[in-house]
Amino acid sequence: MAKPKGRRGLGLSALKAAEAGRRSAEADLRVEEHNAQREGVAHLLPVDSITARPSADIRPVDEEHVASLVESIRALGLMQPICVDRAHRLVAGAHRLAAYRTLAQEDPQRWGRVPVVVDPDLDAAEDPERALRKEIAENEKRRNLTPAEVQGAAQRLMAHDPSFTRKAGRLKAGERPLTPFLADTFGVSVRHVRALLNTPLQEAQEAQEAQEAQEAQEAQVDTLGDFKRKVARSARRLLKEGAKGAEDQEDTFSQDPALKALLEALLKHAQS
Repeated sequence: MAKPKGRRGLGLSALKAAEAGRRSAEADLRVEEHNAQREGVAHLLPVDSITARPSADIRPVDEEHVASLVESIRALGLMQPICVDRAHRLVAGAHRLAAYRTLAQEDPQRWGRVPVVVDPDLDAAEDPERALRKEIAENEKRRNLTPAEVQGAAQRLMAHDPSFTRKAGRLKAGERPLTPFLADTFGVSVRHVRALLNTPLQEAQEAQEAQEAQEAQEAQVDTLGDFKRKVARSARRLLKEGAKGAEDQEDTFSQDPALKALLEALLKHAQS
């Protein structure tokens, strides 16, 4: 007959569970810290831990834009993480951060942490000019939207709130214009959103595939260029070593003239 576990056995079990929980929490913290050092990987930071950068070039926040973003984030989530420097100073995304802070006041549990991308090499206080360039680049990146992204967001918004409409002209009571709302969501112009909404997806897909093919071809050309430069360097080095060997009466190419011809041909081709 098995003996019942005593208090000591239960205590050991609890200690083991607590130790396992501690190790798991430490592992999660290490992953979070590691992510914080990797630019391009979004993770969550408390909204109150993000401060403004000490610069006069920051655009003022438009409260109407913030109000639109609050509603958009509720429906779609944050479409683009905000960008901060290594000290968690805001670089790009003032309206998105303001919207999250508004939401955090309503529900701290759900909205108290905002998705961010940290640039571990940037200190906005020491290099405000670079911070400004990064903000401009981040805003430009958001303009490179695809029709599929915008049309997908439109479908989700209209499913979430049927009062949204793409209809032009005078709206009925209770109807809301979708295009300006999407423009606020993505931080681009109404005209740009309208063009993306009106682009047939098949045409957009073909254009995207053509662009990707062109980029792949350009990358291949760059790779081939690198290869040719490496071949030229190696051929020159070997020819130089062969010539030096001839001077030292160790003529490598007299023993294998085909090798010399091959290297000369490679060098000529690589330089063409």
